[in-house]
Amino acid sequence: MAETARIADIPHTRASTGVQRFLKGAASLCIRAMDRNEIVQRREAFRSLARCYADCATRWLDDADERSAIYAALDLRFALEALAYDLASDYLEELGDPAALEWQAPKLIERLIGIDPYAGSTVYLSKVDPETGEKITVASDVRMDLKKLKIRYQKLNSALHAPTIAKVESGKPRSMDNLRHECRNILKIVEKVLGSQMMTGGVIHHQMFVMNCACGTVVKRRTDPLFFHRDDPSKGSAAITVRCWKCKNSVQISLSGDNYEVSPNVFGFDCPHEGCGKENSIWEKDLADGFEMDCAHCGSSILMSAALRPVVAEIR
Repeated sequence: MAETARIADIPHTRASTGVQRFLKGAASLCIRAMDRNEIVQRREAFRSLARCYADCATRWLDDADERSAIYAALDLRFALEALAYDLASDYLEELGDPAALEWQAPKLIERLIGIDPYAGSTVYLSKVDPETGEKITVASDVRMDLKKLKIRYQKLNSALHAPTIAKVESGKPRSMDNLRHECRNILKIVEKVLGSQMMTGGVIHHQMFVMNCACGTVVKRRTDPLFFHRDDPSKGSAAITVRCWKCKNSVQISLSGDNYEVSPNVFGFDCPHEGCGKENSIWEKDLADGFEMDCAHCGSSILMSAALRPVVAEIR
């Protein structure tokens, strides 16, 4: 049953005290609250890197040498990484895990998508004409579509490896013209992002949701999509999944007036042992084939298993 609260306690298996102390110490040094100016400065530094890499890629693509396309792909991959780190700088508190600061772009993008599905959406600054009432776009913060960024990154990455055995045996040489064409398309997108008229670093319109997980981790998540959806159902999201990055348990949060409604992602089931049959619960992340647990009432072991059922063809 859902509860109205701002803090949810989640059961877990505790890590050793030494590990907990290390993580808390690392978090205090690396993952800390930054004011808006600090966030903007950090983002500007990564954008400057992306600009340098994009300029280098442009020069390589203007070079007629066949191998220059490979060097252009390398610089464009660097540019995509810099833009991923640029955007991640706006989510440092929510990333939580100090190790995330060492992650490469693809893994970091996965975490960003989990934190905020709208992180890669372009942000627009608009004003209303006082005479006509028309909404006019003044500027925009163009961002990389994170899911497409991963695909583009992988395409560039594949160009930086020697041909596979299957590729060599196929007798089809790598097409540098195709790679050059792909590089030009990606460069256009990078230039569009870098050409943004504004940068909205550190902007959060509504209060941050704070969850004290029972594993000792403090999880923070921005809740703007909930309020956007409340004001306009065509925007934002009615509910958000908030997952602890350490123990992986999660809750669903939604709005009930101005309060958060928190529902743990757990599923109920009856104990299958004869003579018990009492209700148990299991976290969504543990609901997997082969997971074993004890009944909370009789103590008997329960094994999660996928059931095989015959499919009966429908007779028409």
